[in-house]
Amino acid sequence: ANAALVSPNVPYVRDCYGKALNRVEEFDRAAAQFLKALDLAEQMPERNKEERGAKNKTMAEALKNLGVYYSDRGEYYRASGYYERAIELDPASFEAGRGLVEVYQKQGQWAEVAEEYRRLLTLRPHEPEVLNNLADVYLNHPLETGASAQSAVDLATQACEMTGWARWQIVLTLAEAHLAAGDTVQAQRRLQQARGLAPDEPQAREALSKVQSRLPSSP
Repeated sequence: ANAALVSPNVPYVRDCYGKALNRVEEFDRAAAQFLKALDLAEQMPERNKEERGAKNKTMAEALKNLGVYYSDRGEYYRASGYYERAIELDPASFEAGRGLVEVYQKQGQWAEVAEEYRRLLTLRPHEPEVLNNLADVYLNHPLETGASAQSAVDLATQACEMTGWARWQIVLTLAEAHLAAGDTVQAQRRLQQARGLAPDEPQAREALSKVQSRLPSSP
């Protein structure tokens, strides 16, 4: 708060103040600070490439924070607009991309979810969460995404390799992908592998049982 009073016309200071207000759940006041940061950032000079880049990143950060604010309020359409503007200004913002994915999911925009996950993979090609989540979207929304089960197998396999085959949720995604591709032998193998890694908790047991129920019974 003191910094905002001392340097009220510095976008970064307003942004930091907004984040501090968020942490104490002063959300509306935080949003006002993010809007002020955006307004100040828009007034930054852009006399050369470096200044233009700094301006865009500063504006993108404020826009991303506004996206978070409206997403938390359930105003997903409005949030998506802020996230999209942030990404236009700073395509390398991984956080804005993840936020955009979340609001697209809330709105059932599965083709857009898949497209944004694919874009995030151009930023971080070996990010296991993104690989796994895109595989899951392909499996659960094949009509909207136009993706094949084999694409899900490839993505989930990469995610397993990136995590040393140690994450039961990701191995289970691979089991589901093999099942969707018609390879019940590999599906059963990966299901057993996931079962060996999973904790003995209700959520894990339910997820494993759901996949098991779709496999053919052993003779």
